[in-house]
Amino acid sequence: MKSVRLLMPDALVDAEASLKAHFLDEERGLLGHLIPTEADVEMPMQLLGLLRENADLMGQVIDDFPSFVSSVSDTLAFIVRRVEGERHPIQGADLYLAMEKIRMLIKIVILRELGFNDESIKILIERNVRFNRLKAG
Repeated sequence: MKSVRLLMPDALVDAEASLKAHFLDEERGLLGHLIPTEADVEMPMQLLGLLRENADLMGQVIDDFPSFVSSVSDTLAFIVRRVEGERHPIQGADLYLAMEKIRMLIKIVILRELGFNDESIKILIERNVRFNRLKAG
């Protein structure tokens, strides 16, 4: 399995170094809500990478990977900061379905890490009741 681990972008490293050089810890704390963290940048890229890596299965339950990742990222940002992003946070049944989709992706990744081949994973996942419910609607 190829790794989707990304290095922190150079621009983010430079920005972080500049902040440390120009502001005290207390002052940086006041700016925290304005500055993206490494997780803010990496999580969406890693999630998108995993979805694309497993597109044969995940494409059956998610139509538009970038849109899904944006919605999940904005929802996470809302939960952490209580500030809405470009989209309204996912709520109610849609939030439950999004979490089920991520849960399914995690199962696929774990099976692959345990050494299951692609065909075995496909057979196992396509027999899964939750996966079939996600596909249906």
